[in-house]
This record gives sequence, structure tokens and C-alpha cells, in this order.
Amino acid sequence: MPPAMRVMRLPAERRYHRRHDSAPGLSVVLATDAAATISTTLRHLHAQGDPARIELVIATLAGAVLHRDDPGLRDFPFVRIVHGDDGMNIARAEAQAVAAATAPWVVFAESCAFPRPGFVDAMIGACQSDRWTVVGPAMRNRNPASDASWAAMQINYGRWQDISGGGNRSRVPGHNSAYRRDALMALGPDLPDLMQSLTAVQDEIRTRGGLICFDPSAQVEILNITGPGWYVIDQFGKGRQFARMRRRRWPVFRRLVYAAGMPLLPAVRLFRIVMGGGSTCRVRELARGHRCSLLVAGLVAGAAGECLGYLRGGPAGAGFFERNLHRSRYASGVHAQIQTP
Repeated sequence: MPPAMRVMRLPAERRYHRRHDSAPGLSVVLATDAAATISTTLRHLHAQGDPARIELVIATLAGAVLHRDDPGLRDFPFVRIVHGDDGMNIARAEAQAVAAATAPWVVFAESCAFPRPGFVDAMIGACQSDRWTVVGPAMRNRNPASDASWAAMQINYGRWQDISGGGNRSRVPGHNSAYRRDALMALGPDLPDLMQSLTAVQDEIRTRGGLICFDPSAQVEILNITGPGWYVIDQFGKGRQFARMRRRRWPVFRRLVYAAGMPLLPAVRLFRIVMGGGSTCRVRELARGHRCSLLVAGLVAGAAGECLGYLRGGPAGAGFFERNLHRSRYASGVHAQIQTP
């Protein structure tokens, strides 16, 4: 266990008098800098039903200290807190939390993502199959009225909005999906670096023979950035982070080839978005407001970020993690929507 990490097992809240005959089926990892940051996600998790079915593993950031009596945490009988000292690096904090988790499956939850009713039921049901190594949910837009939010949803989660069918997929959402803990631990010392992009984790799992399942009966609402400027900056950061992970073991020639091909990427992705899920519906949606221009701007920013990532690499800045951890600061007019389910 890394020296920077210490694990504290919190006793069950006293009001849970009944005996828990079985261990939790899921360990839900949540990275945070304060209890208030994850309060809405915790309420949605608690509303899923029996909280004894999940183990909360809280990964603290920036030297934050959480306690068993903090709001939200007291409502769960199984809680572990992992204290790290790696600043705002959510990915490394989550990697440390995997080592502390005890359930056979690990879900990487987010402060900006809220499970819909039935999420835990669906996840536990799908995870009972020995066939799958990763199980991913369908994604729903928490703040769909914003054009920038709509565009971000198409780019980041477009392929996982369709709930008409599930089954074997090449990828599922990185966060809010369930991973076999033993498959994550099998990645060994590479896990902290791979965790910088859970897409890279899924790709590595597939190369090792793992299968990935999309289960649309499990659904999560994601809060998207609404400010056009921050939306473009965020797409640039996501593209750069993705390319950083892909280039790790690539020779220089391959990096240069991919960087040179980036000008074509926006057109390719736009075609996939328009043709996905019914082209007529997509074209009609594009005609509303500033959606088309914002979608194109986000695709161009993402491609530019990837190009830079392939050429230079380097670690993600604190701002990249800040936009994920405190998404509500970048999503105007959504406070009324963030309520207890």
C-alpha cells in the first residue's frame, strides 16, 4: 500500500440495527475535496434502496479530511476513507481507492453524475454474470436545455444514450461503470497511470481478454458544462488527456501520424454523431439554436487537444480535474434541478 495512503474503516451508523448477512456487492468510489461536494450524488445513491448493498470508498483530494459524522456518509453502513496527498489528481486518488475497496466490483462515481432509481439493482444484476469484466450504464443529460450541454452530451456520451438494446460493446462510459476489482488490480503498477483515462483502462482490459457490457437498464444523469467558453476549453482538455494516455507506448512515428490526421477528425466524428441514433432526428436537433456551431467548435477543440497530446504529452493541469469535481460551477441555471430524487 502506498505510504501516502491510509485507510480508515468507519463503523456502521447506530440506527442500522439489523444484521447484514452478506457483504456489499459494489464498492462505489467517490473522489472529493469536501463532503458537500458529493452530497447530491450520495443522496441519489442512498435513494437506490438498501444502502448495505454498497460500500462507499471516499478518496479525498487536496489534503481534505472527512469524518464519519459528515452529512451523507452517516447514512451508509459501509464506508472507507482513503486519504491521499496528490493534490487534485482525481485519477490517482481513485486508483488508491481501488486498493482499499473490498467488494468484487468497483464503480467510479462522480460528483457531477447522479444515478437514476434502479441503477444499483441493474448493476448488481449484470455483475452477477461471469461473462463480463466491465458493465456500463446508459447516460442521460441532467441539464438538456443548454445548447452547450447538448453538444457536450453528443460528443462525450452520444453512443450511450440509446436504451433500445444492450450487450457486448467495445467501450462504455469510463466513470459510472462497474469494473471487476481483480481485473483492475491485475493491471499492477500501471493502474495509477492508466486511471488518467478510464477509456485506456477499458482498452487494456479488452486486450487481456475481458468483455465489456452495456446495460441500458442502469441509467445515470450527467451534469454538463453550459458556458460556451468553458465547454470548448473542457473539450480541448478531454482530447489532450485522451491522447496523452494513448501515446504512452507508441513510437514517435505513430504519434506524428495520428497528430497529422487530427484535421480530419472533426468531420469524421460529426458524421458519426449525425448518423447515430437516426439521422433525421439528429439533423432536426442540430438546427435548434446554436447547437450546430457549438458541436463543431467542441469537435475542433477536442481534435486540437488530441493533436497537442500526441505531440507533447505531459500531465493534466489542476483545472482539468476542477471542472469535473465542481461541474455545477460551470453549469449555470441548474441549481433548481439538483435536488434529492
